[in-house]
Amino acid sequence: MRLLKLTGLLFVLLFALFWPFYANNFAIEKNNSFRALANGWVSLYANIHLREDLSVTQKIKQTVSADLVHGRFRPAFFFYVTSSYALSPLVHGRSVDEEGRSYRKLMNGDLRLFSTIVLATLGMSFVLMSLLIYKYTNEFVFSLIPIFFIPLSQTVTSNLFSGTIDSQEIPVILCLAAWIFFFFTAMIIRKKLYGILCVVLSLIFLIFAFLIKETVIITSVGLFIIFMCYIYTKKISPQNVRSNNSLLLLISLTVSLICSSLVLFMVFKYRQGYGASYSIGKYEEIKRAAELLWIWLSEYSLHNIYGYIPIFLFVGIAVKERNKTLLNIPIIQHSSLVVINLLFCYGFLFVLIPWKPLGPKYVFPSVFFFSFAVALSLSLLAAWAKERYNQKGLLVYLFLLVYIVLYTSYAEKSDQAKSYAAEKSNYGVSIAYPLADNIADEFFSSKIKRQRIFVDYGTNVSWANTIPFGWLHLMRILNLEKNINLMDRKGNQIFNYHMPTAELSSFREYKDNKKVYISRNPKELISERFDVIYKGYKSSEEPLKELSFSKVGAYYKRSGECIHYQSDTKSFPEFFICKYVSF
Repeated sequence: MRLLKLTGLLFVLLFALFWPFYANNFAIEKNNSFRALANGWVSLYANIHLREDLSVTQKIKQTVSADLVHGRFRPAFFFYVTSSYALSPLVHGRSVDEEGRSYRKLMNGDLRLFSTIVLATLGMSFVLMSLLIYKYTNEFVFSLIPIFFIPLSQTVTSNLFSGTIDSQEIPVILCLAAWIFFFFTAMIIRKKLYGILCVVLSLIFLIFAFLIKETVIITSVGLFIIFMCYIYTKKISPQNVRSNNSLLLLISLTVSLICSSLVLFMVFKYRQGYGASYSIGKYEEIKRAAELLWIWLSEYSLHNIYGYIPIFLFVGIAVKERNKTLLNIPIIQHSSLVVINLLFCYGFLFVLIPWKPLGPKYVFPSVFFFSFAVALSLSLLAAWAKERYNQKGLLVYLFLLVYIVLYTSYAEKSDQAKSYAAEKSNYGVSIAYPLADNIADEFFSSKIKRQRIFVDYGTNVSWANTIPFGWLHLMRILNLEKNINLMDRKGNQIFNYHMPTAELSSFREYKDNKKVYISRNPKELISERFDVIYKGYKSSEEPLKELSFSKVGAYYKRSGECIHYQSDTKSFPEFFICKYVSF
């Protein structure tokens, strides 16, 4: 029986680790390879992180300074977000010896790689919470419920897109899940050395959480409430409270309060720019913000009547049997674990209300902790029923039917919402691959040693304004997959390229290959000649047969089939790109 249980637990843990990749496969599709992570303050981290002339201390100091300008304090996130840049040379098969350039000079942004890291982070959070539920309840079946439901939420989807990929919510969740795991494991462990190790690890992850995002200050409130509950329980039922647990709570609360004070001091002292958007506004603004947050928390999630029922049932039992134990663990300790999840859920929600630029991504921690509060409550109910009523307690598993029906009612709508959101973020990206194929065919079939190609995705056309980083994406595909050398306007080889705010790109040099210049500047069309022009049209437009620019005596005729982009959701304009060659 024990072997069967352990096998089932192993299955759940492996499923927890890999299910996020299946449920959010849109984030790791090939189309996202070589996509820019973000052309903003986060991509600036990579430039700082791998600078060879700075020490680690200087790098952190520069990152903190850049954050404080906007009222933020997130030095640990600095290392997390740059991990994909640091790994990109290995993933892309780049060698320092082979290319004769420093490791830093071989870095690239890669949205697919970073999304893989983010999903692995989410999976590890699932593993830790599921394992903790098993430690406390000897149940693993109900851990499958949040693993299935959490990826349905749009709060997860919005954390996986370019432009919002800088989100701290998912790594914060991992640190808090690790803190909860080690903190509550230390409470029930009997071996002193193992217990001390768990305490130390819990404090390390707690501090890391503070260094990722300021909103973790809510842990101070949660720990204070639990500590007061323990003091009260110690008075009325001292036999059910281990003195070591009270000390552990006091130490963790002290560390949390110190970290909270330091973070608040730094944020409010330097609060300006982006950080100045955090303030208490008018009643109507607060009401609207609270309504939005509640909607995002409830959408396709367990935050509904079926989520609250097991929580209320367990609370009722816990109040009635507060002086008893369950699986040799005091009910107060089980209750603390449920309460900390609920406090995190509503604490993260409450702290967002004064925040002006609200978005679904910020609500993810609330969705996560509420979902596991439900799973924990169901597991505790099952453990309690089996301990009190033996085989009759197995009837608690009938609850699973409710969540299966609920999941099937959410899944289709959630998939549609995810597809819409994915295409909105990735609009036009997939056309880069057939376009790169066409350019490569033209490149290798031409006898011209230095080709000049103009690509018009539609940058000055209203329907195509949202094509994200299309030019940079195309350049990376041409160089890293098609083995084409890239040159700048003056004909010089491009080895490294920076977007205006620091997104890093490293290009290979192929010794025996020709070079190509890719332009997207419309002004160059009327002042310079190109060998090939790729021009985009809306699907309802009739493509021109010829293009002419008499000022420079350049004439082009349409050649071959056009490349079509078809909308998967039919919610966005379909378009095609036609090829024009010089004559």
